[in-house]
Amino acid sequence: MRVNKRMNKIRDWLNHNKIFFETIAAFLLSSMAVIISFYQVKIGDEQTKLLQAQTEYNRRQIEITEKKEKVEKTAKWGELRNSMWAIMDLYPDNGVSGLKLLSREQKVDWNRKIRTLLDSQIINPVLIENKMCLGYWRNAISRTKSLESLINSNIDEEFIINDMGGILNDISYVWRELVLDSDEISPTGGKPELEDSLNK
Repeated sequence: MRVNKRMNKIRDWLNHNKIFFETIAAFLLSSMAVIISFYQVKIGDEQTKLLQAQTEYNRRQIEITEKKEKVEKTAKWGELRNSMWAIMDLYPDNGVSGLKLLSREQKVDWNRKIRTLLDSQIINPVLIENKMCLGYWRNAISRTKSLESLINSNIDEEFIINDMGGILNDISYVWRELVLDSDEISPTGGKPELEDSLNK
């Protein structure tokens, strides 16, 4: 009996004070929602900062890669230009006709030097990127391949000299396209804009 009375009293007291418990429960739930929202916002901010840092890191990596590629391309462009200079330097000062003065052995040696220079650049990416220039370069190589046997044969010398001049024509095309019209450094080695201003 006593237990029942006690339980009834507690039940009455709880019913009588129900509004307070509901208010407290609502307050606690609201507080929890606010706290959870606060931490969600904080986590969102941290994730945003992390994403920004990742984006910045990726941007810098792209910049580094682009600069590296630019440096490598400029170096390869310089190699190609220097090889073409060396080829043109092998031609006499008085032009292609001056090659007639070379002996048979000298012509063979000349042809081999040209071939070595041409072969050294056949995988140069700057050359490979331009299909027309690569075609002219390969044509020059084909000429040097057949020239040695022509030089050692009894074929008309004018034909041989024309073929030697044809190599220069092929190289000159590549020179115009990849050196004279380039936005890299100028053919003579300085900055194009600086040299242009000095020539005015």
